[in-house]
Amino acid sequence: MLDKFRSFALGASIIIIILGIGAYLMIRMNGGESLLGAREGSLPAVNFSALDYTADQPGYLMCDPAVCPSATPDEAGVAFTVSRQKLRRTLVSFTDNTPTIRTLRMDIIHNQFDFTERLPGESFPSVIAVRILGTPAGDKAETASLALYSYSPMGSVTSPDHKARLQRWVRMIKARLNSPD
Repeated sequence: MLDKFRSFALGASIIIIILGIGAYLMIRMNGGESLLGAREGSLPAVNFSALDYTADQPGYLMCDPAVCPSATPDEAGVAFTVSRQKLRRTLVSFTDNTPTIRTLRMDIIHNQFDFTERLPGESFPSVIAVRILGTPAGDKAETASLALYSYSPMGSVTSPDHKARLQRWVRMIKARLNSPD
């Protein structure tokens, strides 16, 4: 009786190991989307020009009306007296060096970036969409501005929480821009 049980347990273990190796190889060869879902996820990219946002929705939008014509922004976008390239480098440096932030999507051509940030105590991460806009000012120094949108596809993060998040991001970016390289 004990020999039959050992033989059964050994056979079941070998089958489980073979199935595990097969699943691992399938995932490594990028065929695991049917098991685990797509690598890039299913959150759509934020289209600032078509964003339908009002102040009563949970989230926070910092955007100029010309950039977000379909939305009612909570606050205007933030302008900096630097080039778009320097602002982009500073943004990427900030997000890469902050352990709570993960890059979700980067569109270098349109200067739009989507990040997720999960702060301690939050069950689910929030999504922060950032668009960098350049506004050459003729004879004056080149300026760039940010349009930022923070929202949570899941969970119960409130608009004041999103506002505090975006204000922290702006403070950190300003501090990095003002620090010597």
